[in-house]
Amino acid sequence: MLRFSRQELCGLLKEGSEDGKEEAANTLGNLAANSEERSEQIENAGALQPLVSLLKNGSQGPRGRAIHALGELAANSKQRSEKIVNAGAMQPLVMLLQEGSDRATADASFALGHLAFNSEGRSAQIINASTLRVLVTLLREGSCGAKRQAAIALGRIASKKEEWKRLVIKEDALPWLLLLLKDGSEIVRIAAAHALDQIEKGLSHEAAAAIHDDFSDVSTEKIAGLIGMVGFG
Repeated sequence: MLRFSRQELCGLLKEGSEDGKEEAANTLGNLAANSEERSEQIENAGALQPLVSLLKNGSQGPRGRAIHALGELAANSKQRSEKIVNAGAMQPLVMLLQEGSDRATADASFALGHLAFNSEGRSAQIINASTLRVLVTLLREGSCGAKRQAAIALGRIASKKEEWKRLVIKEDALPWLLLLLKDGSEIVRIAAAHALDQIEKGLSHEAAAAIHDDFSDVSTEKIAGLIGMVGFG
């Protein structure tokens, strides 16, 4: 049973203490996870703009939970994703990729991947070589969580538009994804496998085969098997 109603949680986002804002954003994100019905209820309660405001201006704790909540709310709705993008979420997310803590970069990658995949318009202005370069840097240098979320985001972005797929390949994501597929932790390997699967879709047989030229022990069967372990929306 909820300690606060959704409307009360939205009120806490705007007027609560720092701890209250963080708890409210965290609760809303947990409620939205894997539930379009609850996500719609949270949107109807007026949560989107306060969450974006916390993303832009909140302190570290509330901002981090707001990022995660926005990612969950964007996950299953193109219309809601477009509203979040139009409220100004994309630019601060990209900035956090470059300047945030390990957890912030992981959360920003999570949200950015969903927003880029599900929205049109302004997101296309943000997904560019510079943004993708930061995500590829996270594959190399990020924490385990940041590597996982960067891989998932790159897969979603590559699957959205052919132009973005070419940019992902041009920014040298493939060698790092393949290295993670060989040497990463299990959850990172699964994310890397999903990203490679999304990137390879639509490529010619020769182009897909060329990806693996220097990684002969990384087979299509291994990628398929890892993807089968976990579903990605």
